[in-house]
Amino acid sequence: MTNLDKSPQDYSYETIRDKITNCPNPLAQSIASLVYSTGARVSELNKIKKINIQEQGNYLRITCKVLKKKYKTKKNQERIAVVSLDETWLIVPIKRLMEGKNDDDILIPMYRMKIYRILMKEFKFNPHFFRSLRATHLSQRGYTAHHLKHFFGWSSVAPSDYYVGLNTEDLEY
Repeated sequence: MTNLDKSPQDYSYETIRDKITNCPNPLAQSIASLVYSTGARVSELNKIKKINIQEQGNYLRITCKVLKKKYKTKKNQERIAVVSLDETWLIVPIKRLMEGKNDDDILIPMYRMKIYRILMKEFKFNPHFFRSLRATHLSQRGYTAHHLKHFFGWSSVAPSDYYVGLNTEDLEY
């Protein structure tokens, strides 16, 4: 199954939680937790350092460098992802990546394609699909297009039309 066979609304929050939690490969589980929680592109994952992840109150604050090739962006633009410490299924694997690392160490010191292959092997869909899943799940939890714009580092709200996959049940009040 690939992400062409399924759309984001076919994967509930609980389904993706179970897929990540039950992943037999600890490295793939940690990478998937980081890519899902941040909504980062695979090319942005290998730029995240231990120092970019900090506990603040009841949340884990993850700062990602936004990398865009097609569009003009401000130099050193960053996206800040906030993950509730209650979401232990995401927090524990991310903290596992941080163990034994210095502040300036990159959490996933791999080439983009190696990260891509690890996630494709374990989850059977394109790693960029995690980005759509996160956008969809945040939208279902009440994030507006403007919230998503800031969360993902988009220059406008237009990408929310592409990334968020809602079904008719999500649109009912």
